[in-house]
Amino acid sequence: MARVLAAIEAVTAVSQFELSSLTRSGIRLDRKALVIPNGINTMEIQSTPSSTTPLKGHFNVLFPGGGRFVKGGDLLVEAWPIVKRQ
Repeated sequence: MARVLAAIEAVTAVSQFELSSLTRSGIRLDRKALVIPNGINTMEIQSTPSSTTPLKGHFNVLFPGGGRFVKGGDLLVEAWPIVKRQ
């Protein structure tokens, strides 16, 4: 692991918390780490009014991953019958 970290130019993370977790795990990044936020202002989301979309049933799922395959929405759809049974 030390050789890999020595060879890389930079490490990116979506939050300072993520970088701190790596440091607490013993991974030293020194000056190679950079936080690039994922582009969502959580304070803005928290201050918006509630959705006017009526919810159905007792359990609803919000999947903010969008329609991109890499986000794993297909796995959520496949797992849903198992979750429902359990």
